[in-house]
Amino acid sequence: MSSRVSSSMVASIALIGLLSVVTPSPAMADGGTQDCTHCNIDYEKLNLTDSQKTQIQKYDTEWFQEYQKTQPEIQDLQQQFKDLLASPKVEATEVMRVQQQIDQKRSGLKTKATQILIKKRRLLSSNQNKLLDNMIKEEISKRRLRATGENVVPVRWQKMLNNVTKIFPQGQE
Repeated sequence: MSSRVSSSMVASIALIGLLSVVTPSPAMADGGTQDCTHCNIDYEKLNLTDSQKTQIQKYDTEWFQEYQKTQPEIQDLQQQFKDLLASPKVEATEVMRVQQQIDQKRSGLKTKATQILIKKRRLLSSNQNKLLDNMIKEEISKRRLRATGENVVPVRWQKMLNNVTKIFPQGQE
């Protein structure tokens, strides 16, 4: 991957945010086909070489292991958070501590998803990256339609996209 950053990287970063909150993507748990029902980034459509397939499977395994370890921890903390809120004698500091732990775990997963996507992009040729960009843009459009029933970017994702665009101007190709 060259040092230049394009709108495709912005779309990738936006997709990471979408995927890491809701689904275990980018993992392909069965080693070749996406087992995630919410995400349709199928690397098999990129005409990968055998070495690329092996490396992507390695990255997916790395992600899946991290997700499998962290997601139950998040769920336990969420239950603890609910229990604290239901308690009549709850201390605000305890509630905030648990909420911060949840946020840290989620942030860790998002960071890992970003690292994995960057590693995958480095493996791909220019043409493969273009195909991946198209799949990502298509997935973002599908998510928008599913979430809102219309083709409108949710405000928080629009803000994130605007921030990333400011960091990586689109004319920089």
